[in-house]
Amino acid sequence: EYGLMNSLLAMFMVIGIPLGTVLMVVSKQTAEYKARGEIGRIRGFFKQIYKKTLIVGFAGLLIFSAVSIYIRDYIHAPSVVPVIIMGLSLFISISPLINIAVLQGVQDFKWMNISMCVAGPLKFLFCLVLVIAGFSVNGVMGGLVLTSICMWLITYLPLRKDMEGNEEEVPAAGNIKLMSILSVLLANFAF
Repeated sequence: EYGLMNSLLAMFMVIGIPLGTVLMVVSKQTAEYKARGEIGRIRGFFKQIYKKTLIVGFAGLLIFSAVSIYIRDYIHAPSVVPVIIMGLSLFISISPLINIAVLQGVQDFKWMNISMCVAGPLKFLFCLVLVIAGFSVNGVMGGLVLTSICMWLITYLPLRKDMEGNEEEVPAAGNIKLMSILSVLLANFAF
């Protein structure tokens, strides 16, 4: 089970590379809007990026679920359940990452740091409780899901008041150039 858990966590890290790219690109774009004083564009960009990443993430979750049987066979897991829970965890982790990126972009370092300081202990606590409750590897993967949900709450609450109000239209995905996204993705993947 320890080997299975490490295989799933390693897969989580590799598949999660695009999420790190989203974090960097959203943070940069948000910071640019803040520097120009375009708060309405931050609101529009926030909602636009949420919609797009959740649609892509949900499609990815469906694809991941469809191939989870093959992943189970490849890593010799006794069940497909921990693989599906890992996919769910990846999907759910999109929202708190967007929130953290926006917090960084608007320079709300207090809440960004609070969320990052709380993430590790929450992950440990949820995983520990679920493993002790007898869920073993499923408990570890479930702990990641619960942590992502809590992180979304912790990071969304300080943003909620800032994201209410008039939105300005954001031109073509916030002027994010494909080459800048690809360069960040390749750098993250190389790391």
